[in-house]
Amino acid sequence: MLNKSILFSTIALFASGLTHAQNISTYPPGSPLYEAAKENLSNSGNKEVSDEQIIQHINASTELTKINTELIEYFSDRILESSLDNSRAGLPMLKIYVKDLTSDDIKYVYSFKKYELIQLQYTRFSKTEAEKINRLIAESLFKDEELSKVIRSGYYDPETDNFIVKIATDKTQQFDKILKPIQEKYKINIKYLKDKSNILTIPDNKTGEAQEKENEFSNYLKLGGLEVTGALPISNGNGPNCTIGFTITHPDGTDGFLTAGHCLNTGDNARLFPQTSLSYVPIGVTGYSSNGWGNGNDYARVLAQPGATYLPRVSRYGNTGSFRTYYDYAWGRYSKPIRTVVAPVKNNLMCKTGFPSGETCGSITNTSTWAQVSSSWGIPSIVYNIIETNACAIVGDSGGPAYDLNASGALGIVIAGNSASGDVCRPGAVVGGGSGNKTILVPIMTALTKLGVNIKLHSGAMTFDENCSAPVCMK
Repeated sequence: MLNKSILFSTIALFASGLTHAQNISTYPPGSPLYEAAKENLSNSGNKEVSDEQIIQHINASTELTKINTELIEYFSDRILESSLDNSRAGLPMLKIYVKDLTSDDIKYVYSFKKYELIQLQYTRFSKTEAEKINRLIAESLFKDEELSKVIRSGYYDPETDNFIVKIATDKTQQFDKILKPIQEKYKINIKYLKDKSNILTIPDNKTGEAQEKENEFSNYLKLGGLEVTGALPISNGNGPNCTIGFTITHPDGTDGFLTAGHCLNTGDNARLFPQTSLSYVPIGVTGYSSNGWGNGNDYARVLAQPGATYLPRVSRYGNTGSFRTYYDYAWGRYSKPIRTVVAPVKNNLMCKTGFPSGETCGSITNTSTWAQVSSSWGIPSIVYNIIETNACAIVGDSGGPAYDLNASGALGIVIAGNSASGDVCRPGAVVGGGSGNKTILVPIMTALTKLGVNIKLHSGAMTFDENCSAPVCMK
């Protein structure tokens, strides 16, 4: 393993002050982002941390996310991944793994004081190269019917220079036999980790009874004042089954939104459950959907029906306590503007919103991985190049938006997950993930690029409660 590094000073950025500093009242104990940050620090060896250190860590992580975006542009396709070192409370460091790191790269980064918290590290593979090998590993194992029952996920770990395969068994002889040609061709090491968790479930896209006729919605088709944001409940039938991701603009100027591909099929009428009605209203037609079976993708774009206003925001909910409370869940009491698109940073904080579970936060556990998923009717598949997190998600959260709360940055679209508490995201489990919680995301840039659309972004002055994770801000 190549572990050479260029380690810069770790103090100056904090001494100079943080651009979007917030106080403790912004992220009070018990709020999702605070508890996610606390758990993140605890898992990194910080057993006793003050409220001030936790807030400082949140703000510092935000600044490093912005810096990461700048350096991704500089290093381009040589980047493998970026990762936060959270071993020191309040003073995270950003590790960036780069293939073919040169002295000119080092001089460039060193010349900017704002990059003093960056640690450059050599890696054998670029992101594209690692993703190619990961896909070959997954496809090879999935072809074997018996092995497909015990494989879970996999990724490349630059720290150890190993390709990791998570499996639900101690027996690896057959794995070695199948993967040996790949190991020899690419001169790689493969390590197996025991994973007892269940296969991730992509919910069934059931419509219940036959689809209702369009004229049955005529009394509710009053779109003149309807505002569409991310995180609102949608359906292709007569009951809510998924969540809107982010609002978008098509190349011809038509508005619309993104959601998970398994939520809507190409040509489906998308329906919204508005706050002012107990029935769904049609808001658009699915222009394209890729549901993940066989191609490793899971995203869809919907063309807007004229009459609604599509806003560059996501609705945030308080914790709803349980699923299937369609008529009494906490309607989006506060909508958060989306200002940019951010790349995932391993070990960094993230949040997602879905109408059944509310706003839940956690950490990014892997930035580019593959995972086996299964529909509720038992069809297995592999999804590739997805983001893995330990936030809580349940049935109905599919398609919902995941974001960097403090930086207002779109991160990805929820496509599958497991909850440690069954079909609910309970307080405590909801915030930092906890044992058994897992949510995977399609990276927002993947969906935008593949679908050929642009995300709608908000501009204008920042407001106090834009970065707020406190209940008082949820209004």
